[in-house]
Amino acid sequence: MKINIDDFKLNKPVSALKISPDGRHKVFTVTDVDMGKNEYKNSFYMLDENDSLKRLSINDVSSTYAVDNGGIIFSMADEKRKYASIVYRLSFTGGEREELFRLMYPINSIRIMDEDRLVLSIGNSEKIRHFKDMDQETYEKKSAEMKEEDDYTIYDEIPFYLNGAGYINKIRSSLAIYNMKSGTLKMITDDFTNVSSYDIAPDKSEIIYTSESYTDKAPIKSQIYVYSFESDKSVKLDYDMDLSYYGPSYAGDDVFVFATDQEDHGINQNQRVYLIDKSKENIKCINEDFDMSIGSSVGSDLRYGGGYSFRVLNDKLYFISTLQNSADLFAIDKKGKLERLSKVVGSVDEFDVYDNGDIYAIGMLDYNLQEVYKFDGGKFNKVTAINEALQKTWKAKPYDKINFKNDDIDFEGFVIKPDGYKKGKKYPAILEIHGGPKTVTGEVLYHEYLYFAKQGYFVFFTNPRGSDGRGNEFMNIRGKFGTIDYDDLMKFTDVVLEKYEDIDRDNVHVTGGSYGGFMTNWIIGHTNRFKSAASQRSISNWLSFFGVSDIGYYFADDQNLADPFNSPEALWERSPLKYASDVRTPTLFIHSDEDYRCPLEQGIQMFTALKYFGVDSKIVIFHGENHELSRSGKPKHRQRRLDEIITWFKKRS
Repeated sequence: MKINIDDFKLNKPVSALKISPDGRHKVFTVTDVDMGKNEYKNSFYMLDENDSLKRLSINDVSSTYAVDNGGIIFSMADEKRKYASIVYRLSFTGGEREELFRLMYPINSIRIMDEDRLVLSIGNSEKIRHFKDMDQETYEKKSAEMKEEDDYTIYDEIPFYLNGAGYINKIRSSLAIYNMKSGTLKMITDDFTNVSSYDIAPDKSEIIYTSESYTDKAPIKSQIYVYSFESDKSVKLDYDMDLSYYGPSYAGDDVFVFATDQEDHGINQNQRVYLIDKSKENIKCINEDFDMSIGSSVGSDLRYGGGYSFRVLNDKLYFISTLQNSADLFAIDKKGKLERLSKVVGSVDEFDVYDNGDIYAIGMLDYNLQEVYKFDGGKFNKVTAINEALQKTWKAKPYDKINFKNDDIDFEGFVIKPDGYKKGKKYPAILEIHGGPKTVTGEVLYHEYLYFAKQGYFVFFTNPRGSDGRGNEFMNIRGKFGTIDYDDLMKFTDVVLEKYEDIDRDNVHVTGGSYGGFMTNWIIGHTNRFKSAASQRSISNWLSFFGVSDIGYYFADDQNLADPFNSPEALWERSPLKYASDVRTPTLFIHSDEDYRCPLEQGIQMFTALKYFGVDSKIVIFHGENHELSRSGKPKHRQRRLDEIITWFKKRS
């Protein structure tokens, strides 16, 4: 196995797959790492009607695009003007990109209605509206005058920042129609409505969308509306059901939509599939037994970007769902008949469909890096070899599987042996804990895990209670963080040490990020069995997390069944910080100063407590990074992060 610390730079993630309306062109983006500029660059690639691969652009495009039968319409940020976008067209036949128009709003998504009209999701705020009608000279003058405002920021709602997006106070994702012929933009939603998903009716008469409207506190449930082009009005679909809606998709005259009441299992409760009839007056759940998540939650640090996880084809809703530790393709018809269409090793990450039944997907299958596949005869057949060279260099082998029981529940875990493993020799080991907690780790390539194995460590990981892929009851650990999940992880560690006698029991380390960081913090306060720990983007104090995380005001309450005002004792009981005086394990903390999901102060609190109690500890803070450091952070920062962790473990091995 040949895995270097910076080999992620050789990986070319594939994403944003879209099929043209005539089915002849399958377009997607490929991302390259530029270590010199410390950034990522996207290029458009295309499969023609014979599935021959063609590169359409070189490192100068975004993944915000749509396709018609002639080419690609995509947007790029205007480098000369804050908040503004430039929209281009790139022909499938090649040539230079053509500028179509400029828009004084940032564009989040593009859908093509017809040859003249585009449906856009755009960033909208008072500041953006203030600048949008200025000519360039006036804009530059006003921008200079307003620079003094950079010295302070005003917030009057929550959340006022969002991980990966920055400060979002009074910024909304608005729905609009742009007419390329007349050069006019028509807003569909108001200034305080945030659109989360939408679809265009096949006859172009209406748009159905989900959104949240607010001026002070963002609600945790999305409502559903229909905008009529004839009446030029949006009407809320009110079914006297307290549901949160997402992903409406037209199927002829009807509409599939995902929805959940969040009552029994909270905000992470699996959505069910509902059908709205043509009149829009009636809605029904088409399968009461449906207990599946939508999309792939199989973790990896070798992706960049995403795409469709559900599509409608021939009156069926096709979707990806995580089952156990893999993500497969499923379909459900209007009567609620559910079919599992694939059974893969790994993850179907995204897909698109064409009217003749063709399905193309991007996946990490059979221990391969991301490639494009065609679904045919119940199987995914690989049609690209974009990452084949790196695949051959790495020579990664399938992980060992371990089955075990805890509390009469069956679990499956995985073990990667150290590179060059020799039976009878003692090796250190690392327990890896995934984030979420509603995600999974499984049989996909993970650069971090493989690199640690290359450095001479056993690497082992599993999916404790709280993870995805096994229904609501298994996922629901609300009010139980650090209890049953901790028991599952400790039992798994016991089983691994018993099965692999060549692991040095006195040289086992633990690490994890996000929820995995929480569990790392929790573990070191409840056992001294680990030689050292690396806690990444973690939670340490639920009481302060409530007030500082972008999701804190509802996530802390929901996941702990407690809030700081009515039951602070319960939050403190579940906070790793409470047990800091019991910690003896040398611990490294990795955090980013723009992480608004698990904010920097969470890591600082735990680090300070350990220093206070005389525990060997260190914190590394990455500037300009957020919660996604390990997956999409600046390339040099990703490399430094891995180096800090492995160096910490080695010095204590």
